[in-house]
Amino acid sequence: MVFNSVSVCSRFFLLLVETLRVETLVLLNEIARSRFNAQKWKACNSNKLIKDQHLLATCYFLLESVINITIEEEDVERLSDVALRRTVSILNEIINTVIDFLQEAKRQSMTKGDDILASARLFSRYLADAPSLQREISKQFLLMLEYLFTITSDVEESPFLVTQFLLPTVCEITREKDGCKAFVCQGGHKQVIAFMLEAIANEEVPSGLSVKAGDIILNVLQKENRLTEHYGAMDFLPLLSALPFWADKANRCMEISMAASICALVLDLTSEEVILQCTYDQVLPKVYSLLLKVLGYLQMRETSLEDNEEGDLWEITLSACMGFVDRYPSLKDSIKSCGLTSSNLLIKRLSE
Repeated sequence: MVFNSVSVCSRFFLLLVETLRVETLVLLNEIARSRFNAQKWKACNSNKLIKDQHLLATCYFLLESVINITIEEEDVERLSDVALRRTVSILNEIINTVIDFLQEAKRQSMTKGDDILASARLFSRYLADAPSLQREISKQFLLMLEYLFTITSDVEESPFLVTQFLLPTVCEITREKDGCKAFVCQGGHKQVIAFMLEAIANEEVPSGLSVKAGDIILNVLQKENRLTEHYGAMDFLPLLSALPFWADKANRCMEISMAASICALVLDLTSEEVILQCTYDQVLPKVYSLLLKVLGYLQMRETSLEDNEEGDLWEITLSACMGFVDRYPSLKDSIKSCGLTSSNLLIKRLSE
């Protein structure tokens, strides 16, 4: 261990991290030997395996705390550079072992288990929050994404939990065009859409999770310009029914603005005729009402748009509306009938 020229605080922290490294690697090895060896799996002591899985969960919990410490400015100031570098090195070693564990589970088509779910969570958490995102580890995440989205806990039937855990990393990855393309190629957008629909329907799910999923969907819709050519707009149409309900239920500017921007980008993928063939009659009026509400925000606050937190979302909505309004005659009628008056030239053009 590297303890020279470090503070007492750093030494204690490094001792904890080194202990976690040893314990985690030993436990992963023991669980892997039981899980991935058919004969040992049948003959293994279930009590021993359960105990190891519980201990692994505890190690993962503490490792998440370690990750938090490495990114919190106040905590970082208490640690030496030597301790931080060693900690990042240890975290990389642990994560690489976690990746090996998940890859073996994938090879053996194992998708169910609290230990597999917890490993996916730690993998994602490190990529989302680590002080230096490791490009090679990020590449591994993308290669495994299709499998990761299928993981469930011992008592869960759907991959809702794992999707929740993957959202922060997916959000970061889809900010880049290449990452976004790889994500969509593996059908990841379908999983996030399904998650968002389920989250909106479940009143116990915090709205912040839906906002995070919405960020990912916005990244995809804005960056994948050839989306309709390769994957079609149909995947996104269910959002047109759910998002106005979500915005109305939350009744907050952020949710309303995000819902409107996503709906506007989805409308821009297709036409009024196609949507009327694929959805029930009341979908478009509710979406239009949402869009008009955001255009109203622009009308009321256009002088302070740059200072508003939701300003970028409003601009996305307005820009998309300008692109598709001629394909939606009923929207054009709705805009004219609501009597929007504004110095904003784009809103004026929509109202003509």
